Amino acid sequence: MSTRFLMLAKAVEALLQQGTPVAEHVERNRSRVIPAQVPTAAVVRQGQAQVDQVAGKQLHQTWLTAVLVDCYGRAQSGGAAADEVADGVLQAVQQRMQQDPSLGKLVGGIALQGIEWDFDVDGEATACATATFYVRHATSAADLT
Repeated sequence: MSTRFLMLAKAVEALLQQGTPVAEHVERNRSRVIPAQVPTAAVVRQGQAQVDQVAGKQLHQTWLTAVLVDCYGRAQSGGAAADEVADGVLQAVQQRMQQDPSLGKLVGGIALQGIEWDFDVDGEATACATATFYVRHATSAADLT
């Protein structure tokens, strides 16, 4: 069985792929550069997780976990600039996350906490807006499920 942390990343990935995906590529924990022929992508990454309570022996722990979504956009020949394409992916991600802020009752809540922009990510006229979401959830203290 997976930890709750991996389950969160998988749930966000599934949400972003539901119906019409928010980008042409939606993946989780990708370590390679997005292929040059891909105009848009959203990559879900696990960030830092911190226990949100005082120390002590407890059966369950409450956590505040960062989930990051990298929103990539490539400049379109004769069309939109890379930052405009990435901005559209970012907007689609935020709208989709608001459709199910409990991730199917897996978490207590999820909220956008910050955005960081990077331009010319790979030397291919690509922009990336990284959205950081904070997720409040609980796990078993024994095995983090």
